[in-house]
Amino acid sequence: MINAEGKIECVDVIRDIPPVKQYALDALKKWTFKPVEVDGKPIAALGIAAVDVSWDSAPEQCLSK
Repeated sequence: MINAEGKIECVDVIRDIPPVKQYALDALKKWTFKPVEVDGKPIAALGIAAVDVSWDSAPEQCLSK
């Protein structure tokens, strides 16, 4: 759930991978989003964010830096 200020209010996982779960939750809680607006006023919104994790990744494989 994203509040009217674009900050995460609550977060949960759909697919639980124990070694990664807490890292993903902690990272998502730091994200800020552009608020959804209805009639020019920001509102809370529900969304899904995919966090892709690879054990074989290296910094040079990052698609966006």
